[in-house]
Amino acid sequence: MKKNVCVIIILIVFISIFTRINSSNKIFLNELVLKNIECLGTSESPGVNCVGIGSLDCPVYNTKVIMYVI
Repeated sequence: MKKNVCVIIILIVFISIFTRINSSNKIFLNELVLKNIECLGTSESPGVNCVGIGSLDCPVYNTKVIMYVI
């Protein structure tokens, strides 16, 4: 009987440790995914301001503008 109780306690400890490790990995992966999405969402030309509507190509938005300032 003591052996069964000891085995059950050990199993509970291992299960709780495994679930804690698994949940911390999910948090890390969520942060990694959010950083990748943020990187994909930012432009490759930081600090460029496009002004107006004209015939010049804006490097940020791929639209026609009067001028852009770097």
